[in-house]
Amino acid sequence: MNEIRCDNATAGRPVVGCVVPWASELTYTKAQASGPPGATFANPLTRTENASVISNKRTRACGSAPSLTAKSCDEYPIATSQQELNSGGTRRTQTGCGFTGVPSPEPLSVVTDMVPLFINANPYGRGIVPNTQRLAQRLRAAGGIVAWVLPVRVDRTPVGDEFHGPKAAGMLRNAGGTGPLRDRLWHALTIGPDSLLVEKSALSAFFPGHSPLPELLQERGIDTVLITGTATNVCCESSARDAWTLGYRVIMVADANSTGCEGTDSPI
Repeated sequence: MNEIRCDNATAGRPVVGCVVPWASELTYTKAQASGPPGATFANPLTRTENASVISNKRTRACGSAPSLTAKSCDEYPIATSQQELNSGGTRRTQTGCGFTGVPSPEPLSVVTDMVPLFINANPYGRGIVPNTQRLAQRLRAAGGIVAWVLPVRVDRTPVGDEFHGPKAAGMLRNAGGTGPLRDRLWHALTIGPDSLLVEKSALSAFFPGHSPLPELLQERGIDTVLITGTATNVCCESSARDAWTLGYRVIMVADANSTGCEGTDSPI
């Protein structure tokens, strides 16, 4: 993956401007085609430095949408332009951006690998703990179910040693810890009386033969899963892809997934 490319700060603006190479070009193309100014030289955007105008635009665009600490929600055209929401426009989204609701009568939140080994070593992991807990509580209150998925200890393999190195491979094989499943989960997370608590012996919680989770969901008639946990680009992504392959409606919860470096979560 390419690094983020940043320009130097310009006169009057003591911050750099950055280009995120993995952001979808199609997203911006569709946004421009939907009608707001800035798509052509004949209808350019004009900049505003008015802090209250910028703040008002972000508020109107994002409302009460949750965001991570030190990160902000924005829209197109950007908040520092005078156009669109600053001049009477309305909030908009594009088709294909995701589900507009959760139609399943009993949606399931799949919380992957929130265990001390991964959370202690990862400040981003600790950052999603409150969001994960809040989502679990609200989902249970709405009649949904939460599945806490923990890694089981697996045997040593030559491929694992080769890929990770023997030391790291050994650490990962034992990532889930030992003892009762409830005691192996990160201490700040609360397991409800109706929650599922299962193990997996593969990266994915939905890979056939490596977790009882798919069968448990089938018994309950669940067709929608919300993926949360760590790491975004390993176990969470693997679970999401396999769940989709098995026919589930899959939603990756952006502010309840984490990995070890900033930026890896950006594509979700």
